[in-house]
Amino acid sequence: MDPKSPIFLLVSITLLSSLLHHTKSTAAARNDAAPPTTVASTSSSQHKQEEASQVVIDPALRGVCSVTDNPSKCVELIAPYVIGATDPVSILNMEIAALYKMVEDSKSTATRVARSPSTPPSVVKVLDECMAYYDSATDDLAKALFACSVKDTQTVNRRMASAVTSFQKCDAAFEGKQGAAANKLEGEAATMHEMDEVMVQMVGFAMQISQKLVSKATAADNTKIVN
Repeated sequence: MDPKSPIFLLVSITLLSSLLHHTKSTAAARNDAAPPTTVASTSSSQHKQEEASQVVIDPALRGVCSVTDNPSKCVELIAPYVIGATDPVSILNMEIAALYKMVEDSKSTATRVARSPSTPPSVVKVLDECMAYYDSATDDLAKALFACSVKDTQTVNRRMASAVTSFQKCDAAFEGKQGAAANKLEGEAATMHEMDEVMVQMVGFAMQISQKLVSKATAADNTKIVN
């Protein structure tokens, strides 16, 4: 399917909406069934990693995260979004959907801060740059989500790599000359930089899960079909 076609975009958006709706509607039921193990995790809706809540950990998530370069951090960041099935493909789907929501939240924050009369022009310029990068990232994540649904891991990895580049460019804007004032701000503008770092980490974990688990599982399935 052509990634630029309206049908492709509609399917991607439908998949994303369905997954996010499923996450919201079943979160309460998952938390009520609580085994003893919990972890402190990020509250993405408030964009504050330090505001943690106790989230139940599915043991299968530990197995999936064990293939990453930082298993404990992987569990901490992904656990709040794991609902239902915990096979690698399902976890990857949920992680991509969570990233999409985080980017959308960051875009809303950037827009709100940029429109504030108290925001310095130099910071507004940085925020405008970041919003353009976030637009590119959401496009990549929507396409990665569709690719994941059909187990096209090459496209998943390519789109995720493109998304992380967008996050890094936003970071670079904050760290550059124009971003010097932004780094001194408190509140919403200050947390955007922190959220970029979290999203870069999550994309890295998603790519490792895709490459080390989903790709291998897909290859094994294809071998069985051929045989």
